[in-house]
Amino acid sequence: MTAPAPEIDNKTNADALAEDAKIAKKNGEGAAADLSAAQHNAETIVKKGTAAFGEASNSSLAAFQQLTEAYQEIARKNSARLTEAIKGLSTVRNSADFLDMQQRLAVEVFESALSDGKHIAEITVSIFTGALAPMQKRAAATHHVLSK
Repeated sequence: MTAPAPEIDNKTNADALAEDAKIAKKNGEGAAADLSAAQHNAETIVKKGTAAFGEASNSSLAAFQQLTEAYQEIARKNSARLTEAIKGLSTVRNSADFLDMQQRLAVEVFESALSDGKHIAEITVSIFTGALAPMQKRAAATHHVLSK
């Protein structure tokens, strides 16, 4: 059996290496394009996410101001009620009037607490709904970008 000529082996090897280099270059260009597209998607996600966070932050700030105002209004109402209750108790002449006034005040305080609690709960729900809405939109958009 005779060994192939070294020039043929070298030429075949050189051709194979050249072909491998072309394939590697194509793969590298394709990978670079994929990387560039992925980088662009990532930058888009970060930019829009930052914008959504800013939007959520602004809406949360406004909602917390609304909540603070609601608590201040409750405090004002309770202070006025306390003043009226003290005035009412100062006019009591006997124990029957005192018990009647005490029962009436207890009912008013309980009903007021329920009403105020409901109002605070509604504001709190609106805070979280408003704060999360931009994030939910951003998450949906991110999902859409990534699913392409």
